[in-house]
Amino acid sequence: MNGDAPLIYLENADVYRDGQAVLHQLNWVLPYGRHSFILGANGSGKTTLVRLLLGHLYPRLPGKAVVLGYRFGHDDLSAMRRQIGLVSPIFSELAQAESSVLELVLSGFDGTFGLFRVVGDAEKRRAREIMACFSIGHLADRQYCRLSSGEQIRVLICRALIGRPRLLILDEPSVYLDPAGREQLLETLSRLMRESPELTILFVTQRIEDILPEFSAGLLLADGRILFAGSRHELLTPEKLSRTFKVKLQLVSGRNRRLWSFVE
Repeated sequence: MNGDAPLIYLENADVYRDGQAVLHQLNWVLPYGRHSFILGANGSGKTTLVRLLLGHLYPRLPGKAVVLGYRFGHDDLSAMRRQIGLVSPIFSELAQAESSVLELVLSGFDGTFGLFRVVGDAEKRRAREIMACFSIGHLADRQYCRLSSGEQIRVLICRALIGRPRLLILDEPSVYLDPAGREQLLETLSRLMRESPELTILFVTQRIEDILPEFSAGLLLADGRILFAGSRHELLTPEKLSRTFKVKLQLVSGRNRRLWSFVE
């Protein structure tokens, strides 16, 4: 693969579902190593865009999509998906109720939600190492369903990272978290970005205040269209965010250079 090729390349990508256009003329280039965000209101097309990036949806020709060097319609996307870690709160509904934390993390090797084979000692060591990094090693034998929402998200991040992906996609990871759990998650992500510079993280959210300073670039999505794409500084302005959320917004700078919005 060309070392200069972008991690994500979308060109005039239209996506249809049930005969209706849901994503329109998407043009986006994301280089490797640039932590980025996708920001938009409910129904803006964020999760549909994630499904496109995972190869579960394809752009209509002549639109193009290339992710991690894999061109949709030409290459084996199952190989691409093995290089992407995905975290979503809906995974909690898929996890088997009786699964332990250790079993669920180990299941990330196989892309399942529960362990259905005998695992080796090396795999167990890898799981315990990564759990220790996220301060959940002591929860190894606990049932996943008995954890707090914040603990569950950290388990899902460990599950996503255990196979050493090149791209980590976090799809609305804080949507069910209370303020304390959300801050704990964001602190975890900040540390992950500092300690794993080789990993590209794509953070999908509807909350402006969740966009950490480490997310250097992104795009603003509305009605299935990219309104704006660029640097964090260029995108997080009252004018552009007001257009994105269709309400007049103002911003205040908070702790650690994060921004908070309020309606005028």
